[in-house]
Amino acid sequence: MEDNKQKLSDVKELIYKSFPKKLELDVKQVIKILPINKPVTNCLGVEISYIHEIGEQVELETELITINSRIYFDEPNLLKEERLTSQQKKILNCLYTRHSDGYVRQKRIENLLGLDDYFIIPFMISNAGSYLIEILNIINENINESNVKSYIEFIQENPSYWRLTKDRIVSYWNEFYRFKYNQFKDYVGSDFIKKLEDH
Repeated sequence: MEDNKQKLSDVKELIYKSFPKKLELDVKQVIKILPINKPVTNCLGVEISYIHEIGEQVELETELITINSRIYFDEPNLLKEERLTSQQKKILNCLYTRHSDGYVRQKRIENLLGLDDYFIIPFMISNAGSYLIEILNIINENINESNVKSYIEFIQENPSYWRLTKDRIVSYWNEFYRFKYNQFKDYVGSDFIKKLEDH
């Protein structure tokens, strides 16, 4: 039992590290409704971690946060989720943009569209660098005059992470989408990069 408690404390710590310290009280409320009190198993029935422990550090207004690689626990009870404040729902949606299920990631990203809170941007950039063109399309289509400055601010604050994200976009195009978009300039990833670099 002690091991499980330690594991849960590690999970909570990883979640806290994903957000700026000023959001700590709201993150605490979000953690309270997460279903992290039961084991998570893979398709073979083998118990796995709640969160992949290797994440990526980025800077957010000079504060380091860690974007989790993947989370594996289920979504929370909808009634409990509805009781969260607006700010807490944003945090919850950001957290689930890292879910192992692409449909969950897409739904949670859609819940964040039109919001311009700066702490959301790393999660959008991270998902733009994924292999799912559907998610990249959604993010790209929703970059506009009201939020593009926040995106630009983030990539200027994190030039090495932005280079890594661009490399991933190109790599996934080459691996999965080159047959459909023969030239990178015709791929949505190219448009996404241009929007942020040529603005």
